[in-house]
Amino acid sequence: MKINSAERILEWFDLERYDAYTKGLSYVEWIAALWERCEYWDYDYHAQPKLFPDLWSNKARELAAKAEGEKRIRFDSFISEMKSGVVLKPEWLQARVDECNCYASVHKLEESDIMDLVDIYKIDKEYDEFTSGLRLHIDLNTEDKYIMQQIKIIIANERELKNLSPSKSLNDAMIGKIINLRLLQYLDAILFSKRERLEINHVALARVLYPDEYDVNPIERVRKTMPELSASVMNAGFLNASESRLADY
Repeated sequence: MKINSAERILEWFDLERYDAYTKGLSYVEWIAALWERCEYWDYDYHAQPKLFPDLWSNKARELAAKAEGEKRIRFDSFISEMKSGVVLKPEWLQARVDECNCYASVHKLEESDIMDLVDIYKIDKEYDEFTSGLRLHIDLNTEDKYIMQQIKIIIANERELKNLSPSKSLNDAMIGKIINLRLLQYLDAILFSKRERLEINHVALARVLYPDEYDVNPIERVRKTMPELSASVMNAGFLNASESRLADY
């Protein structure tokens, strides 16, 4: 359904409340809020159920169907809580915040502590889904400055060979940027429109998100800037890298 006015989305969208909410989020709360949206960002709620290969057992089909059903229920609940404003209450994020803090606590452990928590650390490593690794043998008799110099050269060469680059992560400057651009507001508006099968045009969405912008082109921002920013933020690699910096906050 095409929506050429902002009326449908304005029924629940409280821009002032969103602005106040995003300005009050801490670093870990930002990660938690983005994780909540990331879970559904590429999710096609209206997709037809996949046909499972004949070789799959009935049990496998049942488990897959159950997982899909549970995700649909969670997404429905998320949209309902979004429309009612529950997602803007501090306690709504608490479970995800606790999960992020638990993840960060593993990185703060000393090596001796990690030896007592091998299983936890193993899960942590697998969860990150590292795409590459590098083992180094270091002569500890060498001066530190030469060791660091060579490590930088080796890392640069390996990244070039494997076409890899360091994962970007959330930082204070980026938080300021996504607050000003109203990224969270944009994400929720898009998720809502996907769930409701609404095709909200750029003009209508710009009117909802940036009614107070006069020195920029809000339509162009909605058309190009926000999709690009969302793509860089709504992925597990970015959020995992951001979680690894929690110890710095």
